[in-house]
Amino acid sequence: MKLVDSIEKPKKRLMFHFAENRTQLIMWLNFTYLLLCPIYLYSEKEASGNYFPNPVLGFLYLLIWIINSVSFLYNLNIKYQFIKSHISQVTSELIQRLLVYSSLISLMIMSVLNMIGYGNPSSDNLITDFAFAHSLIIITTILINKKAALGWFFIVISILIYVAFVQHNPKDKFDYLTKNESNRFHKALLKKETWAVQRNEILTKSALNSPTVLRLFNIWFVVIIQALICTYFFNGFTNKLLDIIPKVNKDIDDAINYASQEEKLKYHALELNNQLNKQLLEGELNHLKTQINPHFLYNTLNYLYYETSKLDPLIGDYILKFSDLIRFNLIDGDKKEINLDNEIIAINNLIELNQLRFDNGLFIKFTVDIIKKPDEQIHIIPLVLLSIVENALKHGLKEDEANPIIISLKYIESKIIFKTKNKKNYKLPFSSTKIGQNNINRRLKIMYGDNYSIEINDNDDIYEYYLCINLPLRREE
Repeated sequence: MKLVDSIEKPKKRLMFHFAENRTQLIMWLNFTYLLLCPIYLYSEKEASGNYFPNPVLGFLYLLIWIINSVSFLYNLNIKYQFIKSHISQVTSELIQRLLVYSSLISLMIMSVLNMIGYGNPSSDNLITDFAFAHSLIIITTILINKKAALGWFFIVISILIYVAFVQHNPKDKFDYLTKNESNRFHKALLKKETWAVQRNEILTKSALNSPTVLRLFNIWFVVIIQALICTYFFNGFTNKLLDIIPKVNKDIDDAINYASQEEKLKYHALELNNQLNKQLLEGELNHLKTQINPHFLYNTLNYLYYETSKLDPLIGDYILKFSDLIRFNLIDGDKKEINLDNEIIAINNLIELNQLRFDNGLFIKFTVDIIKKPDEQIHIIPLVLLSIVENALKHGLKEDEANPIIISLKYIESKIIFKTKNKKNYKLPFSSTKIGQNNINRRLKIMYGDNYSIEINDNDDIYEYYLCINLPLRREE
């Protein structure tokens, strides 16, 4: 299906590049941590004499390094397929996301411990450790979502406020001394002790003015706010794509399914149309055959009438009336409407044919009462009234003078009232499929809508049929 293929191809390209770029991003982040973590620990060892100030932090460093190693190797295998995997795409994405979450949560726990100065005797956490927390805002925005980054931002800001205003005095300075040494220096400076004054002069001359806690707080506060704004509104578009692409993928899948269904429906509709055309063609051929056969029969009957009437006028009359009925069915039966007079003639011919069959021994009363204006035309769909009469003659008792078959036709004020009444003939086997009656009902419904009514009284002995049609008024032009 061309339409489905045209949607499926760009979808596959989109999902391929999306998955590949996401895998590369995670791999680079994993690799960066694996590379920088040993360098950072070595620097800490050179600066402070210890790789980490507390065993808990060491455990976290190790855990994070292991998680990033597993994530790096897993995504490397996804990209290059060193080892064939039978894991489904959905399962693979879940494992990938689990590794990312595990790594980030571990980093965040470690960052919180560093920010509050856990196990750090120099109390320089306000100077150094908020840098790592600040970088995690960017990573969280890209790898998880902006809401997670916003939550981490509030955690960092809360810890920053706690460290600056609870752990420290905002007016305290960082002289790169222990807290006791710093307090002793500032007290000596207030007393103008010689060693303190000389030290302060050296610091001032060398522009080594010690930053206050408040100044560090202001710097970190501004930097962290800027990081959030930048990542939230600019770098956040990367994660927004990560959120949007699966939704776009679902929309494409829906479009493919819809297009597939549409094409299937079109295909079935085309097949159905071909079948209908074939049936219509066959029906048209059959209809032509039925036209040929009645024409042949009609011409043959005319010949028989001409030859037979010379020998027996009664039989010739019988053939003539039968020929008229054939002609009525052939010519008027296919018309949408005919003049009511033609239907009445056909009914009379049918009654007379039956009389001829039974040597005029049938008791049938057919009355016509038409009241119309001189220029009024009465049209009706053909064969309906004739079919009702044929049904009465077929199933009615025709030889009972006390219970004759009664047929009446009235027309007044654009309304046709047609009735038949007959006594049931139980000598004949009776079976009715209701096909004829259903056909009459459908034709009347199509032609007249709700402007007709039928009433049937069917008891043990008598069958009565009542038809009323409200016709539109017609006038001669």
